[in-house]
This record gives sequence, structure tokens and C-alpha cells, in this order.
Amino acid sequence: MLGLFGGCTIIGSVVIFGIAALGWHIPLADIPRAITQPENADLVRLAQGTGALVSMGLPALFFARIVNRFPLRELRFSSRINIKQLIMVVLLVFFALYVSGALAELNERIPIGDKLARRFKQMEKEYDDQVMVLGHMQNLRDYIYTLFIIAFIPAMVEEMYFRGCMQQLMTGWTKSAFTAILITSIVFSAVHISYYGFLPRMFLGFMLGYIFYYSGNIWLNILAHFLNNALVVTQMYILSRQGKLSADAINESYPLYWGLVGIVAIIAVFMYFRKESQKLRLQYPDPAPVHFSDDPFA
Repeated sequence: MLGLFGGCTIIGSVVIFGIAALGWHIPLADIPRAITQPENADLVRLAQGTGALVSMGLPALFFARIVNRFPLRELRFSSRINIKQLIMVVLLVFFALYVSGALAELNERIPIGDKLARRFKQMEKEYDDQVMVLGHMQNLRDYIYTLFIIAFIPAMVEEMYFRGCMQQLMTGWTKSAFTAILITSIVFSAVHISYYGFLPRMFLGFMLGYIFYYSGNIWLNILAHFLNNALVVTQMYILSRQGKLSADAINESYPLYWGLVGIVAIIAVFMYFRKESQKLRLQYPDPAPVHFSDDPFA
């Protein structure tokens, strides 16, 4: 699984550089500077979407196909869903905003050395510069395109890879859902390479892990992840149209007590989500997994 990810990431980088060089006629040496320019916003969006599809979507599908004749079944793409689950997922994402904001505040307070702090701040600045390019949306067309490329595609392929593949693999290895979700959440946050966003993303990964564990339906994960991304894109679109787009405007934090309130609310929602999901899974049981080891014709 990791080998597929590494190989496809290299291929994705080559594809992105090819798009920039051939589609936008940008010399290879100028690409790092070009992706920080607002006039190249469409290039950055296309590169982000293509990179996510190649580096995470393809490895997830290949890995699922290796272990199961039906890769979409292995990844838990299921039609078993009801309106109550959808509403509860929306509520979870809403309350998670306050928890993530509080964790961002906590992340800032963790003491680190001056050298590391300067390095991490520089990394955050480079990330914010690219976000500002992505947030440069002039019209409704840009907004819809950005929603699809930056919000939906990463939500889908990241859930396929981290929850559909990694979490299930770790569950099999550790025989513990909690351990598997914890490990997957740490890796999920680490690959985004953001120190000051580590705790909020880890929490988001933890919440997504339990949505997947209780429901057995990756569509609900994709919905939650998409809503989280879409809220940021929508905020950037509104600020961009108002001429107020800045890194400080979108990097919101909340007092720690708001995080505690959010956690209590999330636990309460998860109690109902678990009951509803169990009821649905009893009514519509999971199909028996068909792995190659179970296939006499493999």
C-alpha cells in the first residue's frame, strides 16, 4: 500500500509538471514561483486535483483490487444509507469546527524551540500563499470549479486511501479499531505537512475514522470530508468577492472551552449515529468480502 502511494506520488509530480510546462507553457525552473501567482489559480487548482487523484485515488483502487475482486466493495462504497445518518454527519461536521478551532489554539500554545518555530512558520507561510492563490475566485464558475477540484476530489480520494485502505489494514493488524483509527489519524495529519494544523487534522481524521467504523459506508466519510473542505472554499469565495481574503481571515481559532462544548456535542451525536448505523447494518448486512484467497479461480 505504501509502495503504491510512493510510486503514484512520483507519477503525479511528473504529470503536474507536464501540465504546467505543456498546458501553461511555464518553464520547469519557474514552476515553483508560478504556483504562487494569482493569475495561475486555474493551474494550481488543476495540479491539486490531479495530484490527489493520482497519488491517493489510484493507489487505493489498485490496493483494493489486489486484495478483493470487487475493489469498490472492499473500499465500502455502499448504498446502505438513510436520512438520519446524513443529518448526523452534518451535525458532526458543524460541531467539529469548534473543536478544530480550539485545537488550533492549543497547537499554537505548545512550546517549541525558536529554530523549529521559525521553520514551521515559514512552512505555514508557503502553505498560506498557495491557499491565497486557490482562494482567488472572481465569479461563480471559479467557485463551482474550485469546489469540485479542491473540495470534492480530495475528500473522495483521501477517504478511499486512509479510511478505505489504511484504516481497514491497520484494524486487521492491530485487532483494535481504536488503535487503527489513531494510527491512521496521525498519518492522515502528518502527510499534510503542517505543524500548526496537526492537532485539528488529527482530530478530523479521528472523527472520520469512527464515522467509517460505525457505518461501514465510505460515502458518509466523503460527505463529511467534502463539507469540511467546502466550508473553507465558500469562506474564501465570499472573502475574495469582498476583497478581504487573507490568511488571518480564514485561519480562525476558538477558545478552548468552545472545544470542550464541541466534544460533548460530538459524543452525543455519535451515540445516536452508532445506534442508527447498527440498526441499518442489521437490516442490510454487509456482503461477505470476496478476497483473492477466497476465490477458487484466482
